[in-house]
Amino acid sequence: MSRRLPIFGISAVILTFVAVACWLALAPRPTSPQPPGIIIESKFLDMGAVDAGVNEFQLPVKNLGSSPVEVRAVQASCGCTTLEKCDTIQAGGVGIIRGKVTVKPGKGSANLSIDIGDSHGWHVFLLTWFGKRPPSLLSPVVRMTARSGEPFQSEVQVIYDAGSELVFKGAAKTKGEVREIRFDVVGTAGKRGSQEIVSEKESMDILTLSLKGRAPMEVGEHASESVLQFRRGDVDYNLPLGLKIDVIGKVHAKPRQVIIGGANRESLVGKTTSVKILTDPVVKNVVAASCPGFLKVAIRRDRANEYHLEIAVVSVPPDDVRSFSIDLQGEGTNELCKIAGRLIYGKSS
Repeated sequence: MSRRLPIFGISAVILTFVAVACWLALAPRPTSPQPPGIIIESKFLDMGAVDAGVNEFQLPVKNLGSSPVEVRAVQASCGCTTLEKCDTIQAGGVGIIRGKVTVKPGKGSANLSIDIGDSHGWHVFLLTWFGKRPPSLLSPVVRMTARSGEPFQSEVQVIYDAGSELVFKGAAKTKGEVREIRFDVVGTAGKRGSQEIVSEKESMDILTLSLKGRAPMEVGEHASESVLQFRRGDVDYNLPLGLKIDVIGKVHAKPRQVIIGGANRESLVGKTTSVKILTDPVVKNVVAASCPGFLKVAIRRDRANEYHLEIAVVSVPPDDVRSFSIDLQGEGTNELCKIAGRLIYGKSS
């Protein structure tokens, strides 16, 4: 006859086994400290579009370990970027590595490396930016022709990066012979994808200014310079602008300067040159008001009713003469058109 264990005895054994298993599972276990480690939200830090020059940035670094982390060294891959180590980063804390980058126009990047002495070695991150191009004049010199004493008008165009407002603040005092100048904003237009101005990957805007003034009374070429002042964001820009005005009267010549050359003074005899004379419709005739004695001038009118001044050397110029001038005058006007000339020759034999 076989013997069986009581049911309550079997249950007690099972309950004891389950209790021991639960105690083993819940019992605290010794833990080892987490190794040092850092994390940055992204391996890439993009500064976006910034003005050219020195710009500052910050790189947040989080300590993932259970003990403090000391940043041993920081370095950048190019001389345009400098980094400053942060203080010891406590466990679970965040440190800030500050840096400066000297931005040039266009795209730029630098690798930023951080050493905390862990087995990973250098932790490398990529810093990128786009340097805004400083505003510039499409043409730094404005050239025009204007009548003596009459108003003139032209345009000045300034090119700058699209998406950033450029404010015209005014012009510094004009220096030179033309003083009565005024600048006004005409408007802004986009200039995108023009290879004559910018690359296809860039977007630029053009700010147009009107330039108005009054020409000097004296006939001839006059030059002046203004400094145009602009502001973009918190940066000021001063752009020098040159102005050259050819002031003409009712009679003017092209070219206004002539050169007659030869081997020596004697060889100049018989040399000729000519100048085209332009006149207002009110001028009925043009005469030579003055001329040196070794020259002979003749004014003829062609079939197109255009005047031409023929200049001929008829005698040997004086030994000390290297330049001359001829004055033209239109009938019924008091204005003189002066033609300057140079004599170029070697020593006489």
